[in-house]
Amino acid sequence: MKKVLIAVISSLTIFVGASHALANTSSFNDVTNYVEEINYLSSNDIIQGYGDGTFKPTGNVKRMQAVQMILNALDIEPDADQVEDPGFTDIGPGDYGYEYVAKAVELGFIVGKNNGSIFDPWAPLTRGQMAAILVNAFNMEGSTLIQFEDIPADHLSYEVINTLAANKITTGYPDGTFKPGVKLSREHFSVFLAKVLNPDLIPPNKGNEFGNILNSGNFTSENGWTYYGDQGISKWKSDDVNSVPEELSSHEVDDVFNMNVVYDWIYYINAYDQSIYKMTINGTEREKIVNGPAIWLSVVDDTMVYTKENKVYTANTDGLEEKELASGTVAHLYNDEVLYMNENAELHKVKLDGTEKQKIADKVREFDISGTSVYFINNEDNQLYKVNLDGTNLETVTNHPIVSFKVKNDWIYYTEPEEWHLYKMQKDGSSVTQLSDYPVAGGLMTLENQLAVSVYTQEYEYYWFVLDQDGNVQYHVGPNLIPEELR
Repeated sequence: MKKVLIAVISSLTIFVGASHALANTSSFNDVTNYVEEINYLSSNDIIQGYGDGTFKPTGNVKRMQAVQMILNALDIEPDADQVEDPGFTDIGPGDYGYEYVAKAVELGFIVGKNNGSIFDPWAPLTRGQMAAILVNAFNMEGSTLIQFEDIPADHLSYEVINTLAANKITTGYPDGTFKPGVKLSREHFSVFLAKVLNPDLIPPNKGNEFGNILNSGNFTSENGWTYYGDQGISKWKSDDVNSVPEELSSHEVDDVFNMNVVYDWIYYINAYDQSIYKMTINGTEREKIVNGPAIWLSVVDDTMVYTKENKVYTANTDGLEEKELASGTVAHLYNDEVLYMNENAELHKVKLDGTEKQKIADKVREFDISGTSVYFINNEDNQLYKVNLDGTNLETVTNHPIVSFKVKNDWIYYTEPEEWHLYKMQKDGSSVTQLSDYPVAGGLMTLENQLAVSVYTQEYEYYWFVLDQDGNVQYHVGPNLIPEELR
């Protein structure tokens, strides 16, 4: 395998006419993004940087280089005398890389341009072309219900892009697009290649943020869609305030909380019987997978963690292989560990296999996780604290009580107990800013670039306000779907 890996990227840094030597190094002084993927390729002698210690991550990968990399990955060294001439007018026998291009055409994972008349070897590789090459060269199979907004079913690249997504190699852009015509950079190519070669580098798909689940888990966002579960389940385009909601299930069928969206499936607890269900993201399939009474549900990839009758369980996403982990009332799956609270308000963690149990903090009323830190409200003074995941370095974040909170990126959003207004502050407690002049009922969730807060009317009917990150109301959501008159 190592021989193949070395061959794969031996051409990644080949640039025709380059006058400087390439250095074999495992770190680069200009790489700040996708460090893990690039370091993986470098540490396996897959990527070679430049003599000045750079990788030039934003430079384009050329079509010729992609062909060379794929053939080397397949452990194929073409012979110019043994390949059939594909008939391109811009590259022929005796030209640099001709045998690679001819072999790739023979194997069927590349085609030319202009009705096959040219190959355009030094043109940048686009994202759509990358999808076709990877899927066809590595014989990928599979399909997904995930749809990219700019890749309709009749798009030339629909099948290969859909297959690439089904294999978890791509998730597209946050706005739900794939952008097939965008030129592929060296760093982005490295990410795709690293995922193909090492599936462990595929980021986990977290069904919902724990802070959202703790606040009932009615909202989550995935692949450019906002999902809303309460009396029924609906979804709409996240970046379009005028998007018409699509109903996936009705309030007669589902009363939803703790909703998680992972790839093609929505997982949730149905309050009608407190059982765990799963439904396809298009609403066509629905089934009960765990009998109630379930209270908390957290889903990451193909693993569920949930609580029933003060016990913490784990199971696969079909509800099978159920295993009791600990005694607890609240639980969340974070990386390969489960964080849970017991009846004594102690926060603990345990490995998924049930080993390495450790206490993190006590006097915990509710908590959220960000990086290697746990933020929690103390159940005695109701102030916010921070502690490391290993239980060390306990710090006070606020010197005043708060009601509920949610950590998102660099900010902590919270409500205070006097007027129940919404505020945000930096993680160290600084830069406090008031976001609302109306009371927030307690529900507080974060989406991709938005907030969702619950608000009660004078008639004690509740709605959700969906806000931008500065607290400006974008639209309202009712208990069922989005009432048009409230937009």
